[in-house]
Amino acid sequence: MTTTSLTANPRTPATPPPNRQRSDRATAGPSALVAGLALLAMTVIGVFANFVAIGGLVTDGDAAATAADIAGSQTLFRVGILGQAAVAVLDLVVAWALFSAFRSTHDGLARFSAWVRAIYAGILVVAVTHLQAAVRHLDDGDVLARIDAYNDTWALGLGVFGIHLIVLGWLVWRTPWLPRALGALVALAGFGYVADTVGTVLSADDDTNIAAFTFFGEPLLMIWLIVLGWKATRAPVANQ
Repeated sequence: MTTTSLTANPRTPATPPPNRQRSDRATAGPSALVAGLALLAMTVIGVFANFVAIGGLVTDGDAAATAADIAGSQTLFRVGILGQAAVAVLDLVVAWALFSAFRSTHDGLARFSAWVRAIYAGILVVAVTHLQAAVRHLDDGDVLARIDAYNDTWALGLGVFGIHLIVLGWLVWRTPWLPRALGALVALAGFGYVADTVGTVLSADDDTNIAAFTFFGEPLLMIWLIVLGWKATRAPVANQ
């Protein structure tokens, strides 16, 4: 007489029971909300700082015009510098919050992802120091060289940031309370940044911007984190 084994295939990944999933989501909720709100804040600050306060005063290829515009709006330019520095600080907040939110999915990779984002924040700070140096070189024609150094340093940093997104995308993919498609889009955004950085390193004339077409996973993740984090912090954990 033969019997049928009821033991699950050990190679089949186990899916956490519904109560465990709800518990994990509730535990990660506050951290997810912090990450989402910090991402929202850094998006608003970063767009204004980089594209208005800094980029709005730079004329490509014309050091004299750039120096004159910055000299005439030094307060705005310095606000942009402070804004980018604030973004770097918020990156550290996001790194910690994302680690706390996803450590139940995979502690090691969540920790690695957080450290990579922290390294990116450090690179951004280094890039911002070139902007501060640009203010001191308004009279000697070296202002564009300093701004180029800022852009080049940040471009390298975005490659590191892309690695963070690729790992984060995998974590989102493996997290039961988040859609897998979202994880794929976050990872795709990361590959876009990495490809752009590699292109910049391999060719000084490379002006491709793949990330401009692959970034959609970032705002979607921000929205999911805010919505799910808000709901999780307001909903009681189901009784086990």
